[in-house]
Amino acid sequence: MNILKDLIETKAALLEAISNVPKEKFNTIPFEGSWTASQLAEHLLKGNNSGVLYGNTEVSERPMDEKIQAISDIFLNFELKITPPANIVPSGDPHEKHEMLTGLTVSFDKLIEAAKTLDLSAVCTSWVIPAFGPLTRMEFLWLYNVHSIRHTRQLKNITVALAQV
Repeated sequence: MNILKDLIETKAALLEAISNVPKEKFNTIPFEGSWTASQLAEHLLKGNNSGVLYGNTEVSERPMDEKIQAISDIFLNFELKITPPANIVPSGDPHEKHEMLTGLTVSFDKLIEAAKTLDLSAVCTSWVIPAFGPLTRMEFLWLYNVHSIRHTRQLKNITVALAQV
């Protein structure tokens, strides 16, 4: 695994998927029960929080990638419906596509910088995800990566559905 390469590729795919959503339909619900492309972008901005990588840490006593398979098994299972924590649920407010693209570019740039400069084996202690327990910086970066892959796939499905609206 090369987390830096993965983040760069995921960033490009995500930004392309958002760019492919017609500007005039960015805030349109594509089908019943779906978020808009705008809401997905807001959700990713809230969820892919690089701040936790710079928060409190402790030295890990386990491999830094130990929980990556479990994270992948959940986030890359596209049949699984995942209910997000309340703090990363989108507001429902409309957003400008350009602002969301800019925000996600900055967000991913921060993740990429963290991957380049931080000790990825350190365990982040300022935010613990109950399903996984404490994660290393590497595992958080991987979680953000697969979270974005999941929603990039959804954005592509939304774009197809919006063509019919």
